[in-house]
Amino acid sequence: MARAKKQILITLIKALSGKIEIFKNGVWTTIGNFTNVPSGLVSAIATGLNSSTYYSWRVTATDADNYTTQKVFHFRTNATGVSPSPVNWTLASWSYRKQIDVAGIGTPISWFPLLVDITDANIAAHGLADGSDLVFTDSNDTRLNVELESYSAGHVVAWGYLDTLPASGRAIRVYYGNPAGDGGSCFPANVWDSIYLAVHHMDNPALSEESSANANNAQQMISIAGTAGKFDGSYQFICVDSRIALPQLFSSQNSFTIQAWITSNSKQGYIATQRDMSSHGFLLQYFTEGTEQAYCDSVKASRAMSTIFWHYVVARFDGPSGSITVDATTPVGLSSSITWPAKSFYIGDRSNLGRAFSGKVDELRVSIVSRSEAYVKASFANQDDPASFLVVGPEQAH
Repeated sequence: MARAKKQILITLIKALSGKIEIFKNGVWTTIGNFTNVPSGLVSAIATGLNSSTYYSWRVTATDADNYTTQKVFHFRTNATGVSPSPVNWTLASWSYRKQIDVAGIGTPISWFPLLVDITDANIAAHGLADGSDLVFTDSNDTRLNVELESYSAGHVVAWGYLDTLPASGRAIRVYYGNPAGDGGSCFPANVWDSIYLAVHHMDNPALSEESSANANNAQQMISIAGTAGKFDGSYQFICVDSRIALPQLFSSQNSFTIQAWITSNSKQGYIATQRDMSSHGFLLQYFTEGTEQAYCDSVKASRAMSTIFWHYVVARFDGPSGSITVDATTPVGLSSSITWPAKSFYIGDRSNLGRAFSGKVDELRVSIVSRSEAYVKASFANQDDPASFLVVGPEQAH
């Protein structure tokens, strides 16, 4: 069988040292090293690749301050020969469809909420102006549960529930071009399984309604501004008095995950918390020394995080072990018990105020399980760079 190769290019700024690796045959293999890159492109050649196959690659870089960061990317090698014919067209009322190939990360994942963030001229030309005809299916044309977060002129931001994301990826489809609509959000609450306590997309500054079946909507929103987000909209917290109060989310749980996209200014502030003044409960904060901190009762774990840029922050706890992760890099752990106070869950400050956050928050989710490392890595790869995680095929007409 013919083998493919690919040149990998990435732009770095002030990298003292690092390496480029590719995930192949179940292991990460180094294909390039670099040192003293003030600013510019570095490259590596990946060889021995199969055709029509998804691969993950990553770059690890350390700067002069000894801060190390890592980012994962994805690509698909070109097909050789003739592609197989598509299955029968079972959604007869839809005139057009496209296949979307979803990357895997080398580890299978169950119950995965997939972000579909694409801009497509064919969908804009042949679909309804409000996106109400959009239908997502698996490769057998079975409808997926979908929440359509926003649609405008071919730009789709949607969340689809995948019962499984295989290690090597999978294919889904998007149908469009039904004059009667009958699409858009399809059982959106089913996208977020029963172990989500709250899912806030942060796209409505007037009222933060959450998307799971729990309806843990905002009970209070003070001085919240809407602004551009990581995906669609986000919330701007202006440091003084900005906060959102949700109902009490935790009572006796001993496992959880709290995740969000965050960009912070250089000021200490609470991002998410259910905690009292006796150090009972949980808090996630940006600290003034350029670190993100997660506290379980009085025990903390800290991870370096730069200001200004968007970062994917995940705090996990499965008593007594907890951790904090930034951008799916190596978690920093802690060991503690946790006692939940009868307090509201706050975003952007604490219940007694005085720790107002300065920055933006997007896509905040709270779960009652400690999510797997594979879930964290896949979520980061999917949400940080959807264009690399999804390959949209050509339009097919019916």
